[in-house]
Amino acid sequence: NLPTLGVTVSAGAAVIAIWLIGRLADIIGTPRTLAQVHLATATPFLYWAFGGLETTLNAGAVIAFLIAYYAYRLKPGRARLLAFGAATTVILTVRPETFLIVGGFLVATGSIEIHLRRAWREHLRMGAVAASLTGMQFAWRWWYFGSLLPQPVAAKVGPQAFALDRIAGGITYALTTVGQYPVALLTLVMIVAFARGIRRPDPIRSRMAPLAVFVATYVLFVLTSGGDWMEGGRFFVPILAPTIILAFCWYGPVLTRDAVIITIAVLNILTSCLFAQVWSTSSVLGDRASRDAFPTDTAPYSWFEAQTTSSD
Repeated sequence: NLPTLGVTVSAGAAVIAIWLIGRLADIIGTPRTLAQVHLATATPFLYWAFGGLETTLNAGAVIAFLIAYYAYRLKPGRARLLAFGAATTVILTVRPETFLIVGGFLVATGSIEIHLRRAWREHLRMGAVAASLTGMQFAWRWWYFGSLLPQPVAAKVGPQAFALDRIAGGITYALTTVGQYPVALLTLVMIVAFARGIRRPDPIRSRMAPLAVFVATYVLFVLTSGGDWMEGGRFFVPILAPTIILAFCWYGPVLTRDAVIITIAVLNILTSCLFAQVWSTSSVLGDRASRDAFPTDTAPYSWFEAQTTSSD
């Protein structure tokens, strides 16, 4: 049935994402095993690996997109540009808002490359590919559905795409996620990595800057979109992989020791147990009493639902 298929697909996508983060870690210079173990045991990723939604599929698409980006940026070629186009197609079709993130990322990184007089031609080509694919996607939606975006997007967003109360909701969502899964330290390291990656000529540090730009672009989208009504930090799962790599690429061989990797895995598992017992309101589908005891307020995240509630 469909619920079983959903869980199977999300779990399979999680396995693929864990494999892909190893490839991305090799490109940046982060210990592969550490990155894979950290992602596999991270509370939001572990929670949504069995959620039955597209969350882990989106995470895998993000990693594949970044791998293709680096492959073409570091060694341009026609085959690698085609691979970038394929990865961009995947990431654009998984979530409807991704064109904003991909576009913002390529504009920001392209501006940096132009300023530093580096691989700006490659960025222009990648930007043209992404813009063409986005235009084709919009054209197909308009022809088939009569709308540029899926109807659930319009129902959630409403007439005002960006509003102050929506930003306040996004900040609250981010703080709640950080409280339930402490990633504040990783974010701080990410900011430092971004600053040093631009100013230093070291190849590893310079490769970290695009990762930091992607994470910053994604976080900006989450904040301006108002967050999410689902628990477990669903909106932040796609950027767990680049954030983990940014956070741990500084320490090199020190973090390849088995004791360090086991410690991180144990801490993540303990955090997951704490989340399940203290913060999570999830329950077995048939447990009606538990679901009634923890009602979910979805109206703030759905313009359509808010209008329906107010009219009643």
